[in-house]
Amino acid sequence: MHVLFKIFNFSYFKLSLRKKDWLIIWISILSMIFIFGIGWFLFLVKIWWLVLCMLFILFFGVLLNIRRRWQDFFLKEKREQNKKILSIWRQIDFLLDERGLNEKLRDKILSERPISIVPKDLINEYTMGGKIKVDDWYFNDYVSDKIRIYDKDKIDKYLKLIKKGKVNNQVYGKTNDYLIEAIAKYSIKDKKVVVFGSVDPWYESIVIYYGGYCTTIEYNKINSRDDRIEVMTPMYYDKNPVEFEVALSISSFEHDGLGRYGDKLNPNGDLDAMNRAKKMLKKNGIMFLSVPIGTDLVAWNAYRRYGPLRLPKLLEKWEVLDSFGFKDEMFNEYRVREAGLQPVFVLKNI
Repeated sequence: MHVLFKIFNFSYFKLSLRKKDWLIIWISILSMIFIFGIGWFLFLVKIWWLVLCMLFILFFGVLLNIRRRWQDFFLKEKREQNKKILSIWRQIDFLLDERGLNEKLRDKILSERPISIVPKDLINEYTMGGKIKVDDWYFNDYVSDKIRIYDKDKIDKYLKLIKKGKVNNQVYGKTNDYLIEAIAKYSIKDKKVVVFGSVDPWYESIVIYYGGYCTTIEYNKINSRDDRIEVMTPMYYDKNPVEFEVALSISSFEHDGLGRYGDKLNPNGDLDAMNRAKKMLKKNGIMFLSVPIGTDLVAWNAYRRYGPLRLPKLLEKWEVLDSFGFKDEMFNEYRVREAGLQPVFVLKNI
């Protein structure tokens, strides 16, 4: 079928296909088999049947192509519109910043959207005195009122993938291998584990698979329909604090204090997050930490990347027991619009 697509100049199909696309393709294939089957049964298979089947496939291919190109058209329009909006926001933020973007006005903007530039009165702190480069990579990921559902079926599905060792295709790819290697060495079995930040129950499933008792702390609303996962917001935790034996932070703390999620601007938001984690962990408790590693960078407002300047500050109040996937040459990695390499550090709360 791929050959037919290529003959009819449908190289477009080599792009990743969605489930609905595959459904159309399979309908085409099954229809072709059905037609050939009936034709063979009636001894009527002639060249015109082959032509008919090819036209049948071509028809569904054209429908698929039109649908994908239609979607791409609207996506392109949306991207262009977002670029224009962001350009306007940046002009507004720049003018306000030049006139003095005080904290009250800053909070007013943050109540509606993330600030699109680093305020000039904070840039010195964000860049550690101008030593860290700043690049643009803007997101508007405000805390949503939409409730995420973590149900038993999805978690059981993830548990099966973990059992089969199929962890590389999930979010953060190779980092999952590093984490599982770390957990195999530093057991979490029968321990109370807190997961910082969550958009999907993948890491909760890893905790469950390796025998930990899982609690997720997340700003967004989550409805856990599985008794194996307890969920709370930071505000709820502050009113009902408990201590944990193990913490898990995978690509989370590097976002703190950049305003991307509607949080207040804080040049040391990542360091404050590490301090909060210390208070939530028991003495000598373990934290598995993963953050982007490379040349020091603030990609505003997407994330921080940790190099030889910022990484020591992030880890300074902890004992580094081990690392998985980390090499010094990673500090030479420079990419803006990718989170980059994320090894796993095993830290002890001292």
